[in-house]
Parts: sequence; C-alpha cells; structure tokens
Amino acid sequence: MSALAATVAGAIFVSAPVAAAVIDDFSCAQVGGFQFVQDAAHGGPTIDTDTGLACAAGGTRTLELFDLTGTATAFAGAGVLSFDTLAGQTGKLRVTWSGLGGVDLTAGGGTQFEFQHVRDGDLSFELTLTDTFGGAGVLTYFADPFSPSDGITPVTDVISYFDFSIIGSLSFTSIATISLVVNSFVPGVDSGLFYLQTNGTVPLEPPPSGLGVPLPASLALSVFGLFGIAATRRRAGNQLR
Repeated sequence: MSALAATVAGAIFVSAPVAAAVIDDFSCAQVGGFQFVQDAAHGGPTIDTDTGLACAAGGTRTLELFDLTGTATAFAGAGVLSFDTLAGQTGKLRVTWSGLGGVDLTAGGGTQFEFQHVRDGDLSFELTLTDTFGGAGVLTYFADPFSPSDGITPVTDVISYFDFSIIGSLSFTSIATISLVVNSFVPGVDSGLFYLQTNGTVPLEPPPSGLGVPLPASLALSVFGLFGIAATRRRAGNQLR
C-alpha cells in the first residue's frame, strides 16, 4: 500500500500553458478539513455530501463507495482525493459535483478535461456529464499501462470532449452535474487524484490520436499535510485490518 507523502518528491511544480477552469483541487472539506467515506463493515459512511465548498465547482461534492468486495476507504482534503482498497479487494469510488447550474465548460477555450494522479496498479476512470436540458455524455478511460504505476510518480492525463459518447444530446455550455468514477478493478490498488480541471491546450477539433497525452499542469499540494495524511491513513489501515 502506497504512502501519498512519497508523491511530493515526484510532483511537477510548473504552470499550465493556458488558463484552466478547476472543477476540484480537493483542498477543502465542509468539516475538519477532510471528507471521508469507508466500507459499511467498518462503520461507513459509504456516501457523504459536502456543501459550501470554495474549492469545488458548484460548491457541492459527493463521495460514494460502491461495488466493494471488502475493505475500502476514500477521503478528499489537503489537495488530494485518495481511494484505497485492501489487498485482495476491489471497488469503485464515485465523486459527483452538483449545483453547477449550467456551467459553460468551453469558457476560456476549454476543449478537454485534465487530471493528475498517482496509482500503484491498474485503474479506470469514468466521466459522466449531464446538462440542464436532460442530455448526458459518458466516457471510460483506462489508465495508460505504460505510464508509471509506482504509487509515487504523478501522471497527467487528458480527455477530449470529442471522445464522449453522447446520450441523446449534450451541451458542454450548460453542464448541470459532473461525475467521476474511479474503478479499482485490480485488487489492492491505492490511488490519489490531485485535481480535475478543464483547459484549452488542444484546438477545438477532434484530436488525431486518442487519449492519454501527458501535459504539464500546476500542482498545489501541502507537503506537511500529505505527510500527516499518510501517517493517519497508515494508522487507520492498521485498525481496519
């Protein structure tokens, strides 16, 4: 099981080449600095909603664990969204941002989602969007098997708006909700997501070559906070075991 504190050494502290609209940088929570969920066998809660969040688009973030085969925990705070499953266990974490009220994801030239993460095993990410007119779009993205999966090295991935499968219709200029599912389909995977944002680093036309293009991006993490988180998670993990 990885310690997120180790990611600090490999983090890339550079600026994005264009302005970005941050969906969430996981730097805040409603109470105590952290939003936390865990499997029901260890007391839950398996779902939690925080409101009034300055760091999240729409101000409302919901964490939900589901399809668990055993022990799993997740938390958001101090600049990271952490999702861990115990050795031999699998599961999914859904993060939903609501209250967006018709946000325009193309503002500022936005043409893609960008996110930075670390992992120590294979993962998939599923993004689902709904708009204020009842339309929806979904995309499933498998982490590049050739990218680092050592639990230390940050990987930056992008997902073009053009790669979404549209259900009926979808207006990227009037988004009501954004949902991200992190799927730990390989047993015992630890992962950390540092931000989800939109930007316009590619032209507004279909990209010629699929997904998984690494791009530089800003990373705002609290070094001391991460070390504290890692220690807390180790203690919590030992108690769960």
